[in-house]
Formats: sequence, structure tokens, C-alpha cells
Amino acid sequence: MSLEDIIESRKSALTVAEVAALLNVSGRLVYQLVAIGDIPHFRVGNAVRFEPKALSEWLHGKLKASGREGEYAALSVGHEHVFEPFGDMTEWLTKWWSEVLLATGQS
Repeated sequence: MSLEDIIESRKSALTVAEVAALLNVSGRLVYQLVAIGDIPHFRVGNAVRFEPKALSEWLHGKLKASGREGEYAALSVGHEHVFEPFGDMTEWLTKWWSEVLLATGQS
């Protein structure tokens, strides 16, 4: 089962903490992606939430654009799953975020 399938199987909106855990990144990075409008989200009052299908489609688009579509590694740890869609997603997202900042002149 791919990360996209796991996300889409969720029946309720995801929180920032859940998205951060699924993507193996910090909550701060998720909030930064929300702030620049790069990740699909919605708000309930001040709370940020993510619709699973939209998040899955966003991830699929990112993978396709990077030429790394289908490179999922889901490791089962007890009853929890650790996802590494890019091998080391933290490194990839850090590099990507740096490129975004350079492109927008915010570095």
C-alpha cells in the first residue's frame, strides 16, 4: 500500500501533526508550506486541516514533477508505519524549501 493509498484511506481531516508525521518532516515545515499556499489545506477557525484526497493528489503531483513517482518505501514498525517516500524526505524538503526561498527572493 502506497503513502497515497494510506492517506486516502483516512476518513477524517488530517491535522498538522499527522501530516508532519506522515511526511516525516516538522510541523513547522508543514505550517510554512501552508503559509506560502503550496500544500492544499483548509481552516476550521484558526486550526489548519488537510483533506486526505487533496493531500494525496498534491503528493502525487510533487512526485511526478520530481520524476520520482512510485518511489515509496513503507516500513511497518509495530502497528505504526514510517513512510519514506523519497528515501530521506527531510533532506529533499529542505532542499526544495531552499529553492522556493531563492526563487521568491526570501533567502
